[in-house]
Amino acid sequence: MDKNNNNYSMLNFHTNEKHIGINFSKHLTKKEKKLFRHLRIQKYSDISVDEIFKICDFTTIDEVITFLNNLKNKSIIFSSIEKNYFIYLSIIQSFYINDNIVYLVFSDEISDAFKKDSFFENLGLDNILFLEEKFSYRVYQYICTSDKKDIYISIEELRALLEIKNSYKRFYDLEKNFLIPIFEDIKKNTKQNFIYEKRKNGDYKGAKILGISIHNIDESEGETPLL
Repeated sequence: MDKNNNNYSMLNFHTNEKHIGINFSKHLTKKEKKLFRHLRIQKYSDISVDEIFKICDFTTIDEVITFLNNLKNKSIIFSSIEKNYFIYLSIIQSFYINDNIVYLVFSDEISDAFKKDSFFENLGLDNILFLEEKFSYRVYQYICTSDKKDIYISIEELRALLEIKNSYKRFYDLEKNFLIPIFEDIKKNTKQNFIYEKRKNGDYKGAKILGISIHNIDESEGETPLL
């Protein structure tokens, strides 16, 4: 029995975290992220119904139940770049409401992510749950899983990461609606502080922007954002 259980342990996936991709079965809502930021996430957490009313702007218990049930059905997906495996992890296993208190049971992997030097903390899972912008976690992970000190992302790769296809044709609009909010979000909600620099196909006015180069400002003293 123990042997079989060990075969299904995440800890048996001896792979470099640089090769692991992270996604969501469904994107987390702003209210779900607000709840996570309010809670001290551990295996067993609790919060009053009144607090959830205030955090999420709910007025009825039915709204709370629907909200938590939707959250319970969301998973975080881990996959290898080579797509040799996929792992779906529930964020919360169950919830209980009793005497005006909501009890949340987080999955083992999620609670482990908040333990220093754990496998899931090294993957950045603790940070990903708190990022506010819809696609911040994708940009954050793209940066953190790169083996290079200075990271280049082409416009085409950015469009794929942000799922915007051919919309936001002007870089100004892409920057205003995505890049600036995302990089501010990463700075605010993680321990990292990244800046980006536009890369063009020439030094002349009106040169086409081909992509962005990203640097860790903590490793580049004296550098200022080129936004």
